[in-house]
Amino acid sequence: MPSVKKQKHSGYKVTVLDYSILGLLAGNSFTGYQIRMIFEKTAMGSFSGSPGTIYPALARLEKQGLIGKKDVAGKNTELFVITRTGMSALRTWILTSPTRDEITKGLDALSLKIAFLDLADDGKKRSRFLIALSEALQQYISELEAYYKSAAANMPKGGRLAYEHGIESYKLTLKWVRKVQAAYPTKP
Repeated sequence: MPSVKKQKHSGYKVTVLDYSILGLLAGNSFTGYQIRMIFEKTAMGSFSGSPGTIYPALARLEKQGLIGKKDVAGKNTELFVITRTGMSALRTWILTSPTRDEITKGLDALSLKIAFLDLADDGKKRSRFLIALSEALQQYISELEAYYKSAAANMPKGGRLAYEHGIESYKLTLKWVRKVQAAYPTKP
């Protein structure tokens, strides 16, 4: 499960799972069951799609006013919808500069922010976020490489290979972030 970086919203700590639900609802209205199935059958599966996880998250989000419900005419069904407050909280989270924990332990959360990047309609803030992400990744790669250079001789072969894989994975992520930057040029 991805890192559960939390951001307070009116005394409530909004989790990465909560933001993923808000992001889904920013594009469409869904029933609780449909949301569960998205988590079960898509790349969102890195989060738990169990009823014991999704339904309490929906209840928390609704209690905080980040989502609401609307009835479907002629059916005994309710759809969850994102509120203006929820959209504002989501946009703020998307554009918040990455933390050290997100870089070292929460790349899933950062990927999720990029997946929802189109919702952040402030091009300059989006650009600042992507620059900060790129710089933080480059810094961490430099740290990993420096440690490897000093410790590789004492590592077992498997440990060296695993560590090299970690470095290469971060380099690939940085390459991808730079591609994202190119896809979202800042307009003057």
